[in-house]
Amino acid sequence: MIKSLRKIYFSILAPVVAGFLVLGTGRSLHVDFLSGYPVPVFFTIFIFTLSAVTCLAFPILIRTLFANSVKDKKNTTENAFLKFEKNLLYAAMITPWFSLIGYLCLFPKFYLASINLMALYALYYYYPSEKRISFDKKIFRVKSNNDKT
Repeated sequence: MIKSLRKIYFSILAPVVAGFLVLGTGRSLHVDFLSGYPVPVFFTIFIFTLSAVTCLAFPILIRTLFANSVKDKKNTTENAFLKFEKNLLYAAMITPWFSLIGYLCLFPKFYLASINLMALYALYYYYPSEKRISFDKKIFRVKSNNDKT
């Protein structure tokens, strides 16, 4: 399970890292079309708000809905838990893409730094580590497919 979650995590993250490498290299070589594009303030605020939603609000909503759906059950199936973890990853891993957009569009420093902090939080908190997954399994009483009890 953890291997499949990490595969999803890194497959979503790899294009973002490649984008930052291309943009950083292009800017250091003074390539014109990679120098950045100024955007209106409302677009900056819109992307900032979307970053907060994808990093904080939407994963909390997904977790709350999942907790509510399994609250009266004695056990949770591993498949349902895996689906929940995948949904968390898909929701939270959108935030680094907004960081890339902010870097490409020459956002003001405050908004860019805030979006970058939210992206770093999403990368750190939603990384599928064994410790976090096992903790969530205990919380949601996940019954492994290998358990016979």
